[in-house]
Amino acid sequence: MSKNPASEEEKIEENEPEDTIKFKISSKVARLLGRESVSSDTAALFELIKNSYDADASKVTVTFKEILNKNPERRTIIIEDDGVGISFKEFEKKWMVIGTYSKEKETFTTNGRRMLGNKGVGRFATEKLAKKLTLISKPQKSKEKIQLDVDWGSYENEEIEFNQVPNKIHVEEERNDGEHGLRIVLSNLRTEWNTKKLTRLLDAIGSILIPKELQRTRDDTFDVQIIAPEFETKIKPTAESVLLETAPYVVTCNMPSDTFKTSVTIKKEGNVVASPELDFAKTPIKKTGQQWKPFGPCTVKLYFYPMKSAFETWDSYYRDTMKTVNIRKILKDYHGVKIYRDGFWVSPYGGLENDWLELEAERVQANMKIGNTQIIGFVEISKDKNSNITDTTTREKLVENDAFHSMRHFVKSVIDELSEYRIQEYKDFREQQPKKIYKNILDSEIQRLLSYLETESDIPENIKKNIVKHAQTIDANIKNLTKVTSSETKRTEIETRGLLNLASLGILSANSYHEIFNIIGNMKETPTAIKTLLFEKSDIDDVVNSFLIELDEQLELIDQFTWLVRQFVKAIGNDVESKLSKEEIPLEELVSKMMNSYTTSTAKNVVPEIIVTPNDFTVTMYKSDIISIVLNLLTNAIKSVDLDEDDEKKIKITINKEAYDLILLFSDNGIGIQEGIMPKIFRPFFSTYENGTGMGLSIVQEILESYEGKISLEPKPEFEKGASFKITIPLKNLRSEKE
Repeated sequence: MSKNPASEEEKIEENEPEDTIKFKISSKVARLLGRESVSSDTAALFELIKNSYDADASKVTVTFKEILNKNPERRTIIIEDDGVGISFKEFEKKWMVIGTYSKEKETFTTNGRRMLGNKGVGRFATEKLAKKLTLISKPQKSKEKIQLDVDWGSYENEEIEFNQVPNKIHVEEERNDGEHGLRIVLSNLRTEWNTKKLTRLLDAIGSILIPKELQRTRDDTFDVQIIAPEFETKIKPTAESVLLETAPYVVTCNMPSDTFKTSVTIKKEGNVVASPELDFAKTPIKKTGQQWKPFGPCTVKLYFYPMKSAFETWDSYYRDTMKTVNIRKILKDYHGVKIYRDGFWVSPYGGLENDWLELEAERVQANMKIGNTQIIGFVEISKDKNSNITDTTTREKLVENDAFHSMRHFVKSVIDELSEYRIQEYKDFREQQPKKIYKNILDSEIQRLLSYLETESDIPENIKKNIVKHAQTIDANIKNLTKVTSSETKRTEIETRGLLNLASLGILSANSYHEIFNIIGNMKETPTAIKTLLFEKSDIDDVVNSFLIELDEQLELIDQFTWLVRQFVKAIGNDVESKLSKEEIPLEELVSKMMNSYTTSTAKNVVPEIIVTPNDFTVTMYKSDIISIVLNLLTNAIKSVDLDEDDEKKIKITINKEAYDLILLFSDNGIGIQEGIMPKIFRPFFSTYENGTGMGLSIVQEILESYEGKISLEPKPEFEKGASFKITIPLKNLRSEKE
């Protein structure tokens, strides 16, 4: 069926220039790319299973025959799948071509799977495992049956080149059965197999399997069965997904019927770390404004997968079961919180592009919030017990009535508790417990190392003792380093806070420069003009008086600017000198002075308004922090109203003390914020203004995090247009230590 390769080579050689020379490939390349490149037998066999996945197989069977036989020639491994198979043309143009470009740009399979196999590794994985290979393919798109026999021992001949070794191939043009797929027979195995190898293989397979709960269609199904009679009582017969088991955080919550209260269980690495209470009595639902009501029993289970961040890395944790890169790949296609009713997924909730809880929007505004793409979750309800949660007439989604919104609020509250726990972890890392964190990291890694040494019988005892000795040395050095780190952390905190506040001062100066420049220019011209008029006009009283009044106004503006700068610099100096000492601040007095001074001097024709309830309310904060917050938000509001063409320009600050929180609302009727840029406004250096620094909102967010507070853009502004920013700070963090 194929052309004579020798005749082709002769034709090519006839046309070659005399002054050229070509590379030749030794038959040794088979061993170099097989036994000496593929890391282990487990990795080699796993690669063949991944190739079955890439062939859109739904089922793979791996059979070990006479695996403990003392005669290696009797030991056999058979991998059989129901995938698309390989046609004769694909054998000729792809499988038998080393380093082919055929899969270079292939990312997804025909059925939409993200391809897993390492291009070109499969054929040499067989060389790693066995001396003989038989491939039997039944292509899905033809009636062919192709059998390829490869004797890898033939490639051990030093006198022959790689492409000169013949491999037998037989093609049956018409087969009667309707089956399709690939059968790989590996015989005369090179090494022995045992329980440990098989267990590692099952764990590796589990890292690519999708849990049944997440499978959307039959195309997602991928079952791998291991048949090993000699080990059947020691290993699982079917590989199971380890994705859910790998999650560092698992959160569960059960809401019984006809109740307003329940508790959340947060587990980290298998241990319960928090059990916060939820109480929805008299709780308004933000989405609707209606009171929360019981909607029937409901169970929530969440799996959260954090990645590397400023205060933690999970690479070593994930490495025990799955690689971080594999988790990232899976989460691209499988994430979100699904609603299950009586065991069936209620589409589209929790599907791709369906963030029904609006988690990503909140994550953009606060980095420690849990994002939709970081989580896999399940909400379980039933048709009978949750009778008020019903389908729309088209059955495309649920009716978003009061019961639905109560359920949504419940699920969102469970996720918020995990977010709050994560925020507290971050705060502890930054401010309180560097020793504890380093110790936990150290203890965890050393314990993992020692556990490995106990189970690994191949390592000699003298080497084990050396490793333990070095681990103890590392332990002592880390403890010494931790002592230094504790004091360095405190010093860095002081410096960071100072830099943040200095940045705010820079923003204030940048936005005030032109006004100050114009005022100074007018002041220089005014005295000269007065002197000139005194000599040129006989009746000068009214004119001189007018100029003197203007001079007084200009001097007043300078005084207001000076007051602002003086207050801010003084606050920064006091904070640093006193090593971060908070003070009691009357909000109404300080914010009113700042607002009146800043708006009067920088924004003409602006109507400022401030409401503080109660008006004698005081908070214990760093004074520079509250000044930074107010200045940055006022600066943005002034820019916004200045760019608007309306004559009536409004800026309003409302401060309320609620049961548990301090609420500050900054509103203006300026140009507002376009919907397309809303997700970016809290990012450092992002600005929509020509001379903007892009640091204002980022600085505010950073300061608020130190008080466990948050800032958000309200979906509906207070005025008919413009923007409203809401700041929420827990009152418990605004009290002095004596209270």
